[in-house]
Amino acid sequence: MDILMLQMLKQPLELIQRFNDRLFLDLEEPLPMLQQLISNIYPKKAQDNLIKMYFGPQGSRYNIIRVNMAGCDFSVRGYSYDDVDGDVDLVYFNLTEEDYNYKIPVIKHAIEVNPEEIYVFGSPWAPPSWMKTNGEIGGQGQLLKEMWQPWANYFIKFFEMYESSLGVQLWGFTPLNEPLVSLNITGFTGPNCVFWPEDMRDWIATVLGPKLEETEYDRLKLMIYDFNRLYLEDYAETILSDPDANQYVDGTAVHWYDDDVLGPEGLDNVHNMDPSKFILYTEACVVGTGTPVTLGAWDRGEQYVNDVIEDINHWSTGWVDWNIVLDPNGGPNWLNNFVDAPIIVNATADEFYIQPLYYALSLFSRNVPRGSVYVFSDVDNDNLKTTAFVNPDGEVVLIVANFSDEEHTFGVLNENGIYVFKYTIEARTWLALSYTI
Repeated sequence: MDILMLQMLKQPLELIQRFNDRLFLDLEEPLPMLQQLISNIYPKKAQDNLIKMYFGPQGSRYNIIRVNMAGCDFSVRGYSYDDVDGDVDLVYFNLTEEDYNYKIPVIKHAIEVNPEEIYVFGSPWAPPSWMKTNGEIGGQGQLLKEMWQPWANYFIKFFEMYESSLGVQLWGFTPLNEPLVSLNITGFTGPNCVFWPEDMRDWIATVLGPKLEETEYDRLKLMIYDFNRLYLEDYAETILSDPDANQYVDGTAVHWYDDDVLGPEGLDNVHNMDPSKFILYTEACVVGTGTPVTLGAWDRGEQYVNDVIEDINHWSTGWVDWNIVLDPNGGPNWLNNFVDAPIIVNATADEFYIQPLYYALSLFSRNVPRGSVYVFSDVDNDNLKTTAFVNPDGEVVLIVANFSDEEHTFGVLNENGIYVFKYTIEARTWLALSYTI
């Protein structure tokens, strides 16, 4: 029998959020796409059911939403909130039909069905094209130095209009989605902006941070970076080591892509740079080869479970997936960047399909409520992956995954080495176990 040992941390890591699709998950431009797909297809009851499946107490209980600030990959067009060239005073800044007709109504719907507070944070993919060196929303342009102040003011405008429209306060934001993506992916043409770590540091320290202090929005959580593990330590070291920038930073946002080739040690190193700053995974999706959407792909669910466990065990306080729903082609996506999603909506048949990805994320979101405290766990079997928590009710929650083709029996010992119980987990199974301390 294998032994699963638990050990309480001297400084417990509290999970500040749970899982929500792009929450511990998130909602990006799929918000308008979600609303378009379900509002024109289903009766009101079906729309409610889909939202409740993600945000309701009987569903996944997602409680954090990532909303894209203007256009992104999964928009149906490229746009910003001010496409009037040279409008440095942002006179023509405004939210768009995507916000008023789709994103904001869906967020409000999620808030209505979830008894918990939903954390909403924003992420821009690119500044307006006229703020960039190449004059394009895509390409490899950088933010013009003379646009640093207008770009900071752009954020304040967004915060004001979104809070006014939603009727609730925002929780946080990131300075930019994937600041080096156009240099990292050959031929990338999507909305982006090259933002080097030194520039992000100086912009936060000298422009954005002071601007936030002039307003009420210094209460928002500022998360730096917002890209994969590749450049994580470079950005964190550059920004967090500078006191003028560090004072405005609350955490570091990380993306899931390439986790399978880039080890988790960078997460440990970033945590150790400044343990007072949290780490939050803010985007993930399965990019399939051939057909992007593979209905019922259990291996994709396993991949999510494995990686969420790894990330939590290396200081991530939450995990945000990308798209809540997509169509059977993995879109719509104006860049033809089609991927898979936890729920696939089939408009022609008036139905939606629940994927293993949905159950993989629900394993965590339903069983690890906000305010849970991470507990170190270790099992002497390489076929089993584990992570553990003490929830606000004082229960120990164990997440255990068996990725092998055989069942395994393990015994649980608490932090004092006292035997608690044993359990046999079937082959290719993930589950949550709980017991009262």
